[in-house]
Amino acid sequence: MKRRMILLVSGQPMANLLAALDPALDVGEVHLIVSGDMHAEGRGDWLAQVLEGRGIGCHWHSVSEVFQPDQTRSLVSTLLAASPERFIVNLTGGTKPMALGAYRAAIDSGVRDILYLEQEAGRMRWLEGNRPPVQATAALRITEVLTAHGFKSTPGTSPSDPALAFARHLGAHLEGGLLDAWNRLMFAVERACAKGTAWKPAPVGVALAQSPSPAAAPYNPQDLGALLTEACRRHYCAFAGDTLTIGRAEDHAFLAGGWFELLVWHTLQDISDRAGLHEVVLNLEVRDGAGAANEIDIAAMHGRNLCVLECKTVRLAGRDTGEKAANILYKLEHLLRLGGLGTRLFLVSRQRLEGPIRKRFEAERIGLVDGVGPERLPDALARALEAA
Repeated sequence: MKRRMILLVSGQPMANLLAALDPALDVGEVHLIVSGDMHAEGRGDWLAQVLEGRGIGCHWHSVSEVFQPDQTRSLVSTLLAASPERFIVNLTGGTKPMALGAYRAAIDSGVRDILYLEQEAGRMRWLEGNRPPVQATAALRITEVLTAHGFKSTPGTSPSDPALAFARHLGAHLEGGLLDAWNRLMFAVERACAKGTAWKPAPVGVALAQSPSPAAAPYNPQDLGALLTEACRRHYCAFAGDTLTIGRAEDHAFLAGGWFELLVWHTLQDISDRAGLHEVVLNLEVRDGAGAANEIDIAAMHGRNLCVLECKTVRLAGRDTGEKAANILYKLEHLLRLGGLGTRLFLVSRQRLEGPIRKRFEAERIGLVDGVGPERLPDALARALEAA
């Protein structure tokens, strides 16, 4: 017979979900106890969407006095009166007085299965009886984590085999001065063609790949021409003589860095078993309740934690690519709220981060995978995930 669970809803829904969806507990019905404010914010609704999507029935109960245990105690006692042996009481969420009231009610009713979930460690601790803690084993999908925190998401289209092949080709050749030149050229194309939200193709001189700085890393213009010729052959651009034209914004997005996102995504797919990943999604669009959208380069589930990876190929200290470290930091910090306390942030940079810029990312506890080529990328990603 399926078990029933009482949940105290709080601002961190993962502890509620991990227990309710744990296969060993076999929960088929959930009673959500929520404050009026949280119900108005929709937090309980978000939880119910995930639970009902897994076939678990949900029932609502509201309390107005969240800092007085007696109201919660009375409500939980009423719920337990019929068949206390079928219930599991999860004390992880809610306020401390709510948890105290629920605990007293459970003890009074003779309930033995009273638990508290340590979210960081993913352990369920039984508060009655001399029982050892149990590791939570529920596997959540990315969309479920986002839904539970009030976000809607739309995955990007699946990449094609030819796109992956070209991403590998670019990854094998773009490094050092040639990568810098490529990025300068793509930035020049963006400035010439991006007009607000519209893309208006315009020819751009390949000479704009050159840097006026004498300190710029050298590159061979013939190597740049060979890569542009290959991009033209694959219909990403038109390249003739000393002029480059990119006709579509999506083609520019791929050439300007999307190729690296695809390479990182495919590498994560390859190492998913040994790295403990059970889902990896490329170019995920996420919208909050107000409709504001963000695009995540790569999202992955690492155990019970949502991982957000931002991928960059430009030098963050460079003045000729339009990219600033502060903008990336702001975006990543903003994305922390997507998965609550379990969210892990990473910057995967084709370029090595140095000096103050590196220290800024490290100070914010953002995992860094930087300055590695395709051969070393699998091990570097696996180490970063393990350390997170």
